[in-house]
Amino acid sequence: MQQTMTVVPFPSARRNTDDTTFGSTSIGRAQIPVDRSVLLVVDEDSMMQEMIAQGFTLYDRRFEVLEARDPEMALAILERRAVHAILTEFEFRNTEMSGREFLRSLEKTVPQVPVLILTDADVEELKDLIEPVAIILKPPEMDYLLRKVDQIVHQSKESILRGISLESFLQVLEVERKTCTLTIISGSSIGRLYLHDGELIHAETGDLESKNAVFAMLGWQEYSIKIYETCDAEPTIQDRLNSILMEYCMHKDHGLVE
Repeated sequence: MQQTMTVVPFPSARRNTDDTTFGSTSIGRAQIPVDRSVLLVVDEDSMMQEMIAQGFTLYDRRFEVLEARDPEMALAILERRAVHAILTEFEFRNTEMSGREFLRSLEKTVPQVPVLILTDADVEELKDLIEPVAIILKPPEMDYLLRKVDQIVHQSKESILRGISLESFLQVLEVERKTCTLTIISGSSIGRLYLHDGELIHAETGDLESKNAVFAMLGWQEYSIKIYETCDAEPTIQDRLNSILMEYCMHKDHGLVE
């Protein structure tokens, strides 16, 4: 199971803009004003949903709580709304999609959004699933729940970087000799970059692998990055990062890449 280190969503430096234009942040499918915090609560228990919604409204009126009674409704909401965090039950009794399938679907569709599990299920059942930010047992201690979600949302907002490109970010990781996996999300496209001791050893997106995948991701205009502290890919790239970036620039100048 991969361990999530941080989520770093940011617009590409290719957009010629400055900080004054960032009135909202794209986390999920739509734009969220920076002074709002949107939480999606997924639970069949309507009383639990109401308790959580009222708790967050009283805690901080900048919180907006969206409610879904099952995974299908939650995924429909995520298609049209962006959220900062998802608080979900694991066990669903009146739905076609299981909690296990729902969590895996979230990992595919909104991998940049932190997920908290609120459940009375056996925690041992969750060990082979994607790693959530937190597992909170029912009934929740509301003060702890409110502080935990607020902390996660605050960290997510603080992690927004401005005016930095993917090329620059890779160079920073090379200098720091980081071993990690980067999941790059751009709209409906998802790619992964694998680094070992700062060296880029493998890349994949769609049907592309190795340097072709790197070139494709370097051409994405807006994206977010999710960082994992493991690297489990076999090396397919032998060139150093600077050589790859120079080759990409040459291909771009000759119209060989977008």
